[in-house]
Amino acid sequence: LFTCSKSLVEILEERGFQVDDKTFVVCEAVLFYLVPNAVQKLLTEVFQLPECRYCITDSLSKVGVTPGGPPTPSAKEKCEAWLVRNGKQLVAHDAVFGGAIHFVGAK
Repeated sequence: LFTCSKSLVEILEERGFQVDDKTFVVCEAVLFYLVPNAVQKLLTEVFQLPECRYCITDSLSKVGVTPGGPPTPSAKEKCEAWLVRNGKQLVAHDAVFGGAIHFVGAK
């Protein structure tokens, strides 16, 4: 998919997806398997959908939200900052394994 010339949204539109419809994107254990550029491309595309909410249950290390030593800032704060940089609002958040896996609700 990410080696072709069309974007994910273009491919979905060809199959009847309406960009302006309310949409709920679930990303569950997908990002682990993608290279960093593909992760960034995928999330950039879906973050451009105008009427969308997001549920991300995945590793966010490939977009710079990583676990570390003492949580300053916390995993939630790092995740929220990342979402804000991408024009989204954090609705709910939890993390396990020191912030390696995030459970994110966003809009």
